Amino acid sequence: MKTLTRFLLISLITLTQAFALDESCDVWLQKIKGAMKNPTALQVLTPGIAGLKINCSDPKEAEKQIFEAFWYLESSKKLDSSLLLLIRNIKKENIIPALKNVSEELAVQTLGLAIRSELYDRGYFKKEYQFPGWKTITQDQERLLKTLPRVSSFRSETFRQVFLKLTNMPMTTVNKTEVLVSNSRALDKRIEIIRNANSSIKLATWGFHDDSTGKLVAAELIKARKRNVKVQILVDSQVAQRHGYKSELQRMKNSGIEVIGWKSKENPFYGMHSKFLIVDDLYCIEGGRNIGDLYLQDNKWSDLDVYHEGTIAEVINPHLFAKLWNEQINLQNLSYKKLPLKTGVKTPMGQTGTFLSTPQLKKADAVSNITVYAAMNAKKEIEIANAYFISTPGLKRALIGAIGRGVKVRIYSNSMKSVDEPIVSLPIQKSLKEMYDHGAEIYLKNGQTLHTKIFRADDLSWYGSYNLHPRSGRYELEKVTVTTDYALNRELTEALGDTLRQGKKVTSATELALPNQAGLDLLFEAIFNQL
Repeated sequence: MKTLTRFLLISLITLTQAFALDESCDVWLQKIKGAMKNPTALQVLTPGIAGLKINCSDPKEAEKQIFEAFWYLESSKKLDSSLLLLIRNIKKENIIPALKNVSEELAVQTLGLAIRSELYDRGYFKKEYQFPGWKTITQDQERLLKTLPRVSSFRSETFRQVFLKLTNMPMTTVNKTEVLVSNSRALDKRIEIIRNANSSIKLATWGFHDDSTGKLVAAELIKARKRNVKVQILVDSQVAQRHGYKSELQRMKNSGIEVIGWKSKENPFYGMHSKFLIVDDLYCIEGGRNIGDLYLQDNKWSDLDVYHEGTIAEVINPHLFAKLWNEQINLQNLSYKKLPLKTGVKTPMGQTGTFLSTPQLKKADAVSNITVYAAMNAKKEIEIANAYFISTPGLKRALIGAIGRGVKVRIYSNSMKSVDEPIVSLPIQKSLKEMYDHGAEIYLKNGQTLHTKIFRADDLSWYGSYNLHPRSGRYELEKVTVTTDYALNRELTEALGDTLRQGKKVTSATELALPNQAGLDLLFEAIFNQL
């Protein structure tokens, strides 16, 4: 979830607010299209959400009309110019204070990307709407998970077989581990293993920032390359084209480091959100941190990743990286040499497993399946710390069911003040309030943004890049590690407890109050998959 969502939502609200009159939907749509024929007319639109009402008897039809309006702009090549006017109005009205520091070019680029992504999936570009709807996805997921055996302990052989079935990867062993809670410690550990590299460094990351941390890490990687260490970097191609993410990547490429911008062969709007670093196929760091000041400087965002050695670092992660690397060479017809795929991936069963979760349009993704299954089988407690808790129907049903069985559920996410995407705070608040009303304990982050992603159910934990929101499942290539290993699970449980204690416990539903505006429900539903 990046800046695109806030722009998309504000634009949808702005468009609908100006024409939300006591009229039929057809008349309303014609007025929208009439204004769009003259982009300068958009200057009169009043940004914001105050007094928003949508007088449509059929919400689905109203939602469709919103995207008909956007398609009119796109097909007439007026979308970007119209979005520029909208963004200037939003800045002028100071609806989103953080928008002041975003260039108009980037704002138009990211907002246009989100709108085109939604239009693409709704069939406007290719005349096919592939998404079957969340009701169908949830029903199919429940049918799948009900065929799997229930477990009394996640440390059992039964669960290891369930994990293998849901992820197509084995649970294996980790040796030395260290949970990296402190940002400075996480940076120091990265620098340490990079400096000690002898043969290879493989890095997958959503974004490589052009800030002080990015410059430092890039300098260390360049030094490694000068020592004849093979350095290969995989980043999200869309992010790598943005201002603030280009310079250090180019500097490294100029120094002989191989850099590939990940692209999808299935959908141009899919992204690569995984983050893992492998050195010499012996040492690995994986979790939620990208390369940048926000993630690796103290007094910035709260985050977590894990350093470990063992089969995952030696075999599984090098194998997964090689698959991604080789696929991109084939897809983009690149001149880089392919990496050998590791043998021995199907290692003896252990207590820790890691996997890549690919974007899914028509069914629940692998992380969602593991998470919902764990919630369905939890006996005592479930604890969650996640940057964006915007619950999909399957997870919501599983958590409510757990509470009904007497399982204690605690959820920690960003408050409206700490979230890095201000508008997204509304759907987060809505999801948190729903869980609070059903009996979950809710904790809100104060101060800097919470970027951590941890889930725990009894003696199982997972950590990684996956945010608990629709976009991670539908659009992003994610990396998650699941463990029931005593030592690692204990470290993660302690880190999660420390993280929860940083938040403020909600003691009244009024702390999760939402604006009382019916139109917001329609708008959030319309862009739910982009959240």
